[in-house]
Amino acid sequence: CNVTPECFARLTRQLKTLAGGKVVCALEGGYVRSILCKCVESVVLALLDGNSGDKWKDETKSFYTNLGDNEMLDCIDPSATKSIRETIAAHSQYW
Repeated sequence: CNVTPECFARLTRQLKTLAGGKVVCALEGGYVRSILCKCVESVVLALLDGNSGDKWKDETKSFYTNLGDNEMLDCIDPSATKSIRETIAAHSQYW
C-alpha cells in the first residue's frame, strides 16, 4: 500500500466533515512499521484539528483545480481504477 501519512490525514479530515466531526478510528493490522507512527500521528492531529473542515474544502478545491479536464479515474493507479469500475458496475443496480 502506498498511502502516505498526509493522505491518511486528508481522509480523516474528509470523514470528519461527512460525519459531523464524530469519527472513531481503530488500528486493524497489516502495518508497515517504518511509517506506522507517522500515519497514526497524522490521523490523530487531523482528529484534534478544529479547522479540519476548512482544510478539507481547500484541499478539495485544489484537487479539482489540478484535475482540470481529466477524468478522475484516469488520474489514479490503473488497478485501483479497475476495482472502482467493477464495484460501480456491481452496485449500480441499487443506485
